[in-house]
Amino acid sequence: MSNPLSLPNEIEPVTVNVPVTPVAPIVPIPPVANNSTDPAEVAALASKEEKKPRKKKEVNEDVEEMAQALFIYWKSKELLRTNEYQYDDANEKAEELWHEEADEQTLDLFRKAAAVQIVMLGGEFVAQKKRRQAKSEMDRNRAECNPFLLFCKDHRDNVREKGSRGKGMTTLSGMWKLLPDEEKEKYVTAAKQNKCKEKQIKTEFEGQNDFSGVSPAGTNPVGNPQGTHSPINISQIETIHHDSA
Repeated sequence: MSNPLSLPNEIEPVTVNVPVTPVAPIVPIPPVANNSTDPAEVAALASKEEKKPRKKKEVNEDVEEMAQALFIYWKSKELLRTNEYQYDDANEKAEELWHEEADEQTLDLFRKAAAVQIVMLGGEFVAQKKRRQAKSEMDRNRAECNPFLLFCKDHRDNVREKGSRGKGMTTLSGMWKLLPDEEKEKYVTAAKQNKCKEKQIKTEFEGQNDFSGVSPAGTNPVGNPQGTHSPINISQIETIHHDSA
């Protein structure tokens, strides 16, 4: 019988060299400002972001308002030259044309002119805008205190539908003269009631706003009562417009 397999008392260890790739140390990433967890910083950032589009919107509205005023002033002058419109009707028609019939090229022309006008006026533009808004509010309230103007307000649309082109106020004046006394009395009573409200508003604005030299909206928007800036020359707009036509 053969002897069993004998094993050595000690097994020599085998060394295996395995290459090890060094790992770069982990560096903490600093917090991003937008991801700040500080409530005060988050609130400040949100307020800042919210003001950006609002500011842009306000600028756009100012340009659009000034452009419309420039267009109405220019277009109403053209309409008056035809001798087919009276002053108030020419302004109303010009405003309609701005909203309905003016082509985009003309609108862009007046928007560019408006942007230049706003830059030239600077802070004065803001002051004038506030005065115009206050005066416009008072003018609207005064109109509510006039029986005839209340009558016009109720019947102006009907007169337009009948096609009284350029003679709206003349037609309304004739209708007012033919109105029975009992019907007129309704407008007189309403005007008296509105006058009481107007006095309260007038008291609120008087002494707080200086309306000297401020033109009603749509009549002379490029007026310059203070004389500190050179307003845009409307004739320049007319020349550019006719050249581009």
